[in-house]
Amino acid sequence: MSDFPSDLQTAILEKNYSASSHLLGHILQEGLLEEIAAQLEESNTEIPHPTLELRDHIMSFLGLWELYFAIEIPSIEILKIIQRQGLRPDVKAQAMEFIRGLLEKNDPRLDQSSVNIESIIKTQYAVLLPQILTRRSEELERCVIPFKKAPTSQYCVAGLLKTYYGKKIASATLSDQVFDTVVGKIAFDKIAESLTIAGIDVESMLQEKESHDWDEIVCKLAEQHASDVESRELRVLHRVKDARSEIFLDSFRKQVAALDTILNSKTQVCNDVLMAIVSDRNNPIRRRAINALGHTGDHSVMEFISRVMNDHDEGARIEATRTYSLLASHSKWTGVHHRIPPASEKVPLLDIAKINQVLNNLIAKRMPPAIINDTLTAVAMQGGSNAIDILERLLVKPQPQIRMAVIRASRLLERDAAARIIKSALNDEDGTVVNLAEKELENRWSDEVW
Repeated sequence: MSDFPSDLQTAILEKNYSASSHLLGHILQEGLLEEIAAQLEESNTEIPHPTLELRDHIMSFLGLWELYFAIEIPSIEILKIIQRQGLRPDVKAQAMEFIRGLLEKNDPRLDQSSVNIESIIKTQYAVLLPQILTRRSEELERCVIPFKKAPTSQYCVAGLLKTYYGKKIASATLSDQVFDTVVGKIAFDKIAESLTIAGIDVESMLQEKESHDWDEIVCKLAEQHASDVESRELRVLHRVKDARSEIFLDSFRKQVAALDTILNSKTQVCNDVLMAIVSDRNNPIRRRAINALGHTGDHSVMEFISRVMNDHDEGARIEATRTYSLLASHSKWTGVHHRIPPASEKVPLLDIAKINQVLNNLIAKRMPPAIINDTLTAVAMQGGSNAIDILERLLVKPQPQIRMAVIRASRLLERDAAARIIKSALNDEDGTVVNLAEKELENRWSDEVW
């Protein structure tokens, strides 16, 4: 019998995703998961600094790469759950049904705020977008912000930070500060101002509390933090998730710390972030990011690195040459390509009819433009005649903000399709809508006469 634990660890060390997927499939089919998991967990406890290497391979095997940070379940546990459900021939389809179940039950282990619409729109998980977008709007509608006035004003934003849009806006507003779930008036006023600009009714969320009720809220928060026992993998996952944002802060110290966190996790899931840093020629940690890509062992970034080798910055060119050489030597040494296999060939299309229904509900409820923008992004990225028809029909809506959102969404369409949107918008009765359409015309069709 094959030494599955040793073979799997070798595949992980070599970043050989094809081999690890083959082994994981056999482990599940042979019913050896519990035994193998116990051996892996025992060996992992001996490692002083846990990594995300095993998670990389399991998420790739299950086709869950685009939901890497959204699923707050240890990767081995995901395999166990799927096996208990009864293993089916298509394990990736089974994994998708598992995710659909978490979403339908509002299971807190699926953090939908970590789902990137643009990342999943062309994957099998596009079919879940109507549910995700609906949930994001509903959670904001139900959001409550308890506060007390005396002796000093304090606001509990724990509930707000659990919503997709609340977290997004609050994090962007206080990006250069460390803030807790309970904030003072100065910090809250900044958050409230940003929420209001985004079209969110903050006043409707506020609930004043008496002192004894407030103390109870604070105590519950403390208990939640104290009992928040996670696996080592999830602790690293949360640190890396934070690092993905912190690496873009306007602080060299925080950027370096975030980069170190990503490197220490030994994951390939942050290569998109590293490439974004490298693409910014003014970023102070650009050369470090080039070097970091070499240590990920991801063979698929070599083409990107080869372009950096022609950069105008000599230091970047030198670093890129070293990185390219390192990746090439690793590939030659192991005889495998260190890259994540492409997603499934058959990708279910986004249900445009359901998205249209979600969109109409959002408009009827007068939801903030930020929520409508995300929905229109999903429509535009899907493309096709149905998507264009939906966008064109929205141009007759009475709210200028919606018509402007349609113009912004048209940026994701091909030029000919987008031209239909812009031509209609140029005849709008609202000056702000026309101005935005004219800017789009100048940006995309500056060399043409209409």
